[in-house]
Amino acid sequence: SRTVLWMDGREKTRKTDGIRFVAVSFRPRKGLPVAAPAGDGTNVTGFLPERLSAENVRMYSWESWETPVYHTYLKKSYFIVKEAFAAMPETV
Repeated sequence: SRTVLWMDGREKTRKTDGIRFVAVSFRPRKGLPVAAPAGDGTNVTGFLPERLSAENVRMYSWESWETPVYHTYLKKSYFIVKEAFAAMPETV
């Protein structure tokens, strides 16, 4: 259905045309859990795509649907837990 989680006031979801992915890397500062400065005002040392702008990041989209296909079943552990609960005394 191309519905994604999105918190906006009372709304919890919204429709989307798709999603975009960006890969970013940084160089950790030696001995610290923070990034070392990269010298250009950020600590990012590399990213894909090379030029970071909305038109350079392709959108991934998927076929829309309204009803998911699924089936229900009892897992094997259900019967193990059922037997364990049945073996427990009702009062302590």
